[in-house]
Amino acid sequence: MNRSTVIKHERTLDDLYDKHAAMLYGVILQQIDNEEIAVKILQKAFINIQDNIDTYDNARCPMFLWMLRHTAQAMKEETGERLQIQRLVLEPLMIL
Repeated sequence: MNRSTVIKHERTLDDLYDKHAAMLYGVILQQIDNEEIAVKILQKAFINIQDNIDTYDNARCPMFLWMLRHTAQAMKEETGERLQIQRLVLEPLMIL
């Protein structure tokens, strides 16, 4: 990547964090009753999002849902459990 692409990429990630981190953190806290672990999971999720941002396809799903999937994966990696994201969060995002 050239320098301008890297700067644009970093701005995009900063924008995604600013827009979605609080909501993702709230979802994590619904599942994990420990703020320290929740912060660690959010950090891990955003590292994963950063590493995979080039694979995002807006024709397949909304950005927040894609990020939520990476967050769920980070929760699984951190806790060793497959946690269920509550339907309350997912139902409004479902594409009919």
